[in-house]
Amino acid sequence: MSRFPRLPAWFARIINVLVLTAALSGCSAIRLAYNQSPMMLHWWLDDYADFDAEQSKQLRDQLKALQSWHRSQELPLYVNLLAEVQQLAQGPVSHPQICQIYEQFRPRLQRLSEEAATGLAVTAPLLKPEQLAAIAKQFDKTNRKWRKEWLDITRNELLELRVRAARFVAGEAAGRDRPAATCRWASDRFHPAGHRP
Repeated sequence: MSRFPRLPAWFARIINVLVLTAALSGCSAIRLAYNQSPMMLHWWLDDYADFDAEQSKQLRDQLKALQSWHRSQELPLYVNLLAEVQQLAQGPVSHPQICQIYEQFRPRLQRLSEEAATGLAVTAPLLKPEQLAAIAKQFDKTNRKWRKEWLDITRNELLELRVRAARFVAGEAAGRDRPAATCRWASDRFHPAGHRP
C-alpha cells in the first residue's frame, strides 16, 4: 500500500484546532456563529424568497428546532470523528485513510440535509408563486455561475482552482509541500463529469 508522506505541520495544527474548538465550551467566534446560525440561515433564505411575517415565524421555528436537534444528536458524533482525525494527523496518512475519514463525515452531512429538508418542508407550502419564481431565478443564476467557474473549463484550469481553494482553506502550504499536494489533488478520485483523468 502506498503511503503519503507525513502530513504538513499546518494540517496537523488545523486538525488540533478543530478538535479543540469542538471540545471547548467557552466563548469563541465559532461558538458565536453556531449559536446564531438559525438567524443567519434565516437571513440567507430570506434573501432568496423575501418571506412574509407568517413564513418568517414558521421558518425561524424550524431553524431553531434544527439547531437544537443538531446540538444534541450530531455534535457529539463530530467530536468523536474529529478526535479520530487528530490521531491520524500525528503520523503518515494513506489515501485509503483519507477516504475513510471522508466516508465517516459524509453520513453526518447527509443526515443534517435530511433533517433540514424535513423542517423546511413545513415552510415550503406557504411560499407564494412569485417567491417560487424568485427562488428559481436565484438558483438558475447560481448554477450558471458555478458551471462557468467549475465545469466549463479545462482539466488544468480545474486543477488550479482546486489548488487555490485548498490553499485558501488550509492556508498557504510551504513551498516544499506544493508539488506533492498538487500531485495528490490532480490524481484523486473526486472529479466532476468530463474531468476524469
